[in-house]
Amino acid sequence: MMRMFAAALALGLPTLASAAAPAVSLSNDVFTERTVTRAGRSETVLTPPALAMPGDTLLFATRYRNARAATVRNVVVTNAVPAGLTLSDHATPGALVSLDGGRRFVPLASISGREGITHVRWTLPAVAPGSEGMLQFRAVVR
Repeated sequence: MMRMFAAALALGLPTLASAAAPAVSLSNDVFTERTVTRAGRSETVLTPPALAMPGDTLLFATRYRNARAATVRNVVVTNAVPAGLTLSDHATPGALVSLDGGRRFVPLASISGREGITHVRWTLPAVAPGSEGMLQFRAVVR
């Protein structure tokens, strides 16, 4: 399982992301997030995940951008949570999650456990012309 997970990370870990209108472009990144101490101060560093080990925290980021001259409404962005990961409590506000493969979504705050979450979704009510942003979630390798 770990070998397959490492291979998926090496390939850029494809995530499912979709938008209500093709005018909004999406790009996905994944990083290993670690806390290091430098000169007596703790800081968080992000590195490409060459090999993820149990207990590692991965940061998944989806950037979006509206390239049109008009506002795009109701943009839905859905990301799969790869097997072998447990979603943490740290996600961009407004996240909905699925426990059934993406069929039904509920607010992240409405569920008590984090294991078994298969997808994370956000709905952006309006993305103005030329605007861009980022949606994030973190997950821990089991």
